[in-house]
Amino acid sequence: MAGAAFGLTNTYRREIFAESVKAELRGERLPRQAKIKAPVVKDRDLEPARLSNLSPAGVLAYVHQITEGKQQHWIDSQPNVELLRYFADGYLVSPRWQIRNIGVKLIGLTDNRYRRKLLLALAGDRTPAPVWKRMIWKDFRQVGFIRRNALEALARLGTWDEELRQVLLCALKEDPYYEVRVQAARAIIRLGDRIGSCAELAEALKANLKHGSPEVRWCCIEALGAVAPEAGYLGNIDNFMLHPNWRIRQALLNALRRFVERGVITTDNPLLKRLENLIPTCTDFIPTFPLKRTLNRLYDLRQGKAGEESGRKNP
Repeated sequence: MAGAAFGLTNTYRREIFAESVKAELRGERLPRQAKIKAPVVKDRDLEPARLSNLSPAGVLAYVHQITEGKQQHWIDSQPNVELLRYFADGYLVSPRWQIRNIGVKLIGLTDNRYRRKLLLALAGDRTPAPVWKRMIWKDFRQVGFIRRNALEALARLGTWDEELRQVLLCALKEDPYYEVRVQAARAIIRLGDRIGSCAELAEALKANLKHGSPEVRWCCIEALGAVAPEAGYLGNIDNFMLHPNWRIRQALLNALRRFVERGVITTDNPLLKRLENLIPTCTDFIPTFPLKRTLNRLYDLRQGKAGEESGRKNP
């Protein structure tokens, strides 16, 4: 029973438990919890010791908690960032892919640019899994979850170069796991301003517009808006504008909005005029319908352009 008491993690609850056992043995009433207050810990040096006792999943949850809603560079100012990066390095050499996967996530969350080359290697690794693993749907030595999260971490780091371009092309063209293709498209959306127009990426995205996964299709549609040199890469937009899945229609609107913002099409382009036939309702709202909100943004862009032209004619 004493061992169970000391096994409790909270100091003041441990003291209450131990005192209650002693009181029971003496035949006395249990002490009231309100009389024992939790000690105030002000020494920040105790934090590393607490982190060291967390499981890999616990460390990941902690990092998610402290980075939520913060700018990516904010993590560098945290006192325990080097310790967290050290943990990630340890997880990455684990024989269990679940632990390695946490290490990959931590690289991105802790903005560890020193491990970018490793992420590129993990995302692009096409070493076949052993035969017995391939018989149970394991394709490569680095499982799909690791390849996907490596791409997400690379996008968070925000560096664009030829190596990442080749990794994204490989993911879009060859990766058998649909979530890897989804993440490749999302990386292009996130890094679109740094990528600029890229016909090769646009061709790879276009080839996925008929993929079996709806999520792959809508992510690739939106990604085309970020990097395609021309709107023609979308093909016949009626296939998306009248699609029963509202996420497909939402992606089309986002793509066209990006085309307008990038100057690929003008606000008087016939493509935008055809959007009047698009059904703006959807099954999700946060708290307004996101599809209709995007449609209104496109409308505002068109109206703003018309207002500028009117101002030039009537100064």
